[in-house]
Amino acid sequence: MPFVNEYIPEADKPRYEAIENAVIKRTSCVGHSRARSWTIDRERDLFLTKIKGGG
Repeated sequence: MPFVNEYIPEADKPRYEAIENAVIKRTSCVGHSRARSWTIDRERDLFLTKIKGGG
C-alpha cells in the first residue's frame, strides 16, 4: 500500500504521541505539534508528520 494522507485516528493517537514525545526529548524541539493529520504507510508501519514548525 502506498503512503496515504489521513487524519490521525483516535486509536493511533497514543502511539503517535509516544513517538512524538521521544523525538522531542532527543532533539532541540520544544513543545508539541498537536498534529491532526499524517501521511502513513500502514503496510510498512511508517508515517510522516510535522513535529514542529518554524517561528
